[in-house]
Amino acid sequence: MSILKPKVPRLTSIAGKTDTGGAPFWSEDMVTIQENNRADLLNSFEDLRRKLPELLYYQGFGLPLVKEFENGIILSGCEYDNTDVQNPVVSQGYILSGGEVCYYPGGTYNTGPTAPGLIYLFKGAAAPVNRTFDDGNSKEMLVSYNCSVEVSFQGAQGVIMPGGTAIVPSDEVVVISCGVGSGLAESYFSRQAALGIGAIGAKLTRNAWADAVLGTGVAFDPPIMPYLVSRVRPDGYVEIIGAIKIDYAALVYPDPIIATLNGQAQNINMGSSLALWAKPQDQGRVYESRVSINAAGEIRIEDGVPNFPASGLDTIIFNCLFWGRNEPPADQYEYKEDFLNIT
Repeated sequence: MSILKPKVPRLTSIAGKTDTGGAPFWSEDMVTIQENNRADLLNSFEDLRRKLPELLYYQGFGLPLVKEFENGIILSGCEYDNTDVQNPVVSQGYILSGGEVCYYPGGTYNTGPTAPGLIYLFKGAAAPVNRTFDDGNSKEMLVSYNCSVEVSFQGAQGVIMPGGTAIVPSDEVVVISCGVGSGLAESYFSRQAALGIGAIGAKLTRNAWADAVLGTGVAFDPPIMPYLVSRVRPDGYVEIIGAIKIDYAALVYPDPIIATLNGQAQNINMGSSLALWAKPQDQGRVYESRVSINAAGEIRIEDGVPNFPASGLDTIIFNCLFWGRNEPPADQYEYKEDFLNIT
């Protein structure tokens, strides 16, 4: 972990001093001004860097994920262009690594067609600039730091450190995922990640409604609601809204599928089917106990229940909200649509 930069004593006002033969102003005093400004900036960057979430690495089946190095932070640039998905282009930029602002010139990388490419950036060697004085001697006057770069790929199990890496646990590294996959830099190495802006934005954004795929003998009921849609909310709950008309004679027994949720089953993880609250238009029939959904997102009418008709038409109206997992939500977040509404 980088240490905070110390501050040197500040200069007092030189007004009325240098012009009257008083205290001299040395060229070293210019370095004092530079170092104080530099320390302020680096300490601010370091404060953000220490707030970054840890990136954990896969170590093998049955082994816990571990942290391989400290996180560096992207200060500017380092954006990727995936237009050519096998040869993404990363723009130039600056990162904080090892207590220094390091320049990265950018580049194009061949990451291939199947796995996300991982670009590792960390503090490289000093790049000094020498100048020749009137006495003929050459001395170092300026110094900067460039980035060392390593390239790897993400495995099926997750992020894996590259083989033969020069990275050690004390290094502060930025990892950019590009090509066929992206997201590591934004989630772990950006100033937005340090401030938690991404997590806040995710909580304030709802997924778009996704259309369900209707089963055999099922159609929408336009006079009521001409759709059947669902979505996973930021708090983890699943919403289903819509109305479908069922032709019982066309259903395939047993346990016919009347609809399949599109892209929502990732939030359903039950050991058995989960009963849904579905209101039939014909109040003489009660289906709440046997209209269910499974981990594949399939909504089924379970066979063998009394009053299950062998033929005829019926409409089921869905207007439900449920948590379809074995464990409770980790984040007890409630989306308030009227938040900050002062009208």
